[in-house]
Amino acid sequence: MRGKCLFEVRPDLFPVGTMTDIERGLWDKFYEQLQERQKAKR
Repeated sequence: MRGKCLFEVRPDLFPVGTMTDIERGLWDKFYEQLQERQKAKR
């Protein structure tokens, strides 16, 4: 399911059919954590 938004993969949890502020917030947290892990590896 790479490259898909949560509302596409789990419409039962995100029934709006478009990216919501909640999903956007989850992606923000994901990328913040990813960036922290990449910095820690350096």
